[in-house]
Amino acid sequence: MSLLRTVLAELVGMFVADAAMAVAILALVAVAGALAAMTAPPHIAAMAVLTAGALAVPVVFAVAYAQRTKRARRLR
Repeated sequence: MSLLRTVLAELVGMFVADAAMAVAILALVAVAGALAAMTAPPHIAAMAVLTAGALAVPVVFAVAYAQRTKRARRLR
């Protein structure tokens, strides 16, 4: 029971730690889902949006984090 509680706390912590990234991912999934609902069955556009977004969101947030920490180090 303790292991399950620890795992669940870590999962929640991942989303709470960077709420903006979690919101961006949820928005990406919502846009891809809406696109899939509006297009014909091959859903190429939805797959492209989801793939590009899944690659872009972590990169954008990693770059922003690197810039924040670099700026913080310069201020010390």
